[in-house]
Amino acid sequence: MPCNVLQRKDDGIEFIFWYKNDGVTALYTLDARDRRLANATHMRNETYSDRVQFHVTGDVPYLQMDYLREEDTGSYFCRVDYQWSATELKRVNLVVVVPPKHLVIRDDLGQEIRDIAGPYKEKSDVSLYCEAQKGKEH
Repeated sequence: MPCNVLQRKDDGIEFIFWYKNDGVTALYTLDARDRRLANATHMRNETYSDRVQFHVTGDVPYLQMDYLREEDTGSYFCRVDYQWSATELKRVNLVVVVPPKHLVIRDDLGQEIRDIAGPYKEKSDVSLYCEAQKGKEH
């Protein structure tokens, strides 16, 4: 998730915080007081400790989140505190699409098709229905 921060020559970044939804506790904190971003101290919230990493060395700093879960869906906020300039707040929406756990194919009589549908006469109309079970729509 990108955090498009303005790196000003006349002002340094002191902190970058990542929050989820309206959270009070940061899930990730970057402390860059009195040092360059590349040498900043990284601190992770216990809940996300093994799944998040903030990368600051590319053109656009970004938060990498691994092993996504359904409950990771939400709005994430990147807050940048500068030494002199006003704080910036950037929002990124993350949608985790959960694939169906089980698919069921049924014929027009409602019977579940397990391996092969048919036999059907050539040029006849065939209706098959697919049901997705235990998935999540977004």
